Amino acid sequence: MRNSTVVRNKEGPLAADDTLKVTALLYLREALDTERYEDCPGLIQTAEELGALPNEISELLAEYVRTLKAGRQNEANPLNRSRRRWF
Repeated sequence: MRNSTVVRNKEGPLAADDTLKVTALLYLREALDTERYEDCPGLIQTAEELGALPNEISELLAEYVRTLKAGRQNEANPLNRSRRRWF
């Protein structure tokens, strides 16, 4: 997860509530990475209940979509010989 996903304005260690919020967002990111999309609505709801702001969740989802698009562009690039397919 990128550092910009969860922004804090206070100094010092994370409070218990912040730790739970960040953990919920990490679980959401993990579910996206492992393509367990059916778990995402529940994880989003849990993250919201633990204090995640809508813009934090939106940024996480947007970053995931950007990652997917970048991967697809690499696969379609005929000059990228490391992704050859032998069918």
